[in-house]
Amino acid sequence: MTATLRRPATLHLGAHRTGTTRLQRLLDQNRPRIEALGVLVLTPPRAGKRDARTIREAVRATQRAADAKTPFRRFLRRRTARAAFQELVAVRIDARLLISEENLLGPTVTPDGLAFYPKADRYLSGIERLWGVEAQAIQLTIRSYASFLVSSYAIRAAYAEAMPPFDAIRDRMMRFEKGWPELVATIRACFPTAALTVRRFETSTIDAQLTALFGDDHGLDTTLAEEVVNAAPTTQAIAAAQALPNRVREEIDALIARHAGGDRFDPLSADEKAALEARYQADCARLAATQGIDFVA
Repeated sequence: MTATLRRPATLHLGAHRTGTTRLQRLLDQNRPRIEALGVLVLTPPRAGKRDARTIREAVRATQRAADAKTPFRRFLRRRTARAAFQELVAVRIDARLLISEENLLGPTVTPDGLAFYPKADRYLSGIERLWGVEAQAIQLTIRSYASFLVSSYAIRAAYAEAMPPFDAIRDRMMRFEKGWPELVATIRACFPTAALTVRRFETSTIDAQLTALFGDDHGLDTTLAEEVVNAAPTTQAIAAAQALPNRVREEIDALIARHAGGDRFDPLSADEKAALEARYQADCARLAATQGIDFVA
């Protein structure tokens, strides 16, 4: 029996709060040029693009299948996930795929603050087989733990209803068990043959990311690269969102924009930030010494 051919794909996995939305916006704006290069871009929804059919439907269906409690439900949900993905890619069966979706990794932290990307292994494993793709290259951007955890919490506090007050989980968030090296190890285990590049948010540029994806002469328009998009909600925006009787994404989008000039959500002490920064620097050193990945410091 001949093995089923899988479509070559590049996966841009985020991470969250590392300029991913800005890159996705540029990819969407340059879609005709990118498609002329023989690449089909799949990105998630964002503010102003909530009603479009995107890769998010396939991602959510895939994750619901992974979370299924029984084999029969898993079978049905996997079939739904496969159909959702194939519908998206059928428009260009000859194109290489570029999938940029940070939610492929799952949630950044659990509501109790203990776990760091707790479902990444469950959600990433099996994607190639289910979707019929071969991940040839993977891009991941990481960020200092202090700013990453606070920014991630602020987003979830505004949009999700289950997040407790920051002070209730402060101690647990400060001592999360797994960090960036463990996430990178999970990604490598799920995609052992893909070329894996890890870069730092603090030193990365949009042009460097585009060059990594499309080559030095990509010719893409980056005029909007400096605009701030998907900024973390301010303290006032979080409070206004939490006061809503129902969390509707479009309403929260508007609240975040309305309160953009408010106070920066900054709940960590100087000592806590210093401790997290020390851990980040140590973990970056670990990644730099890790074989099998390209770590861009």
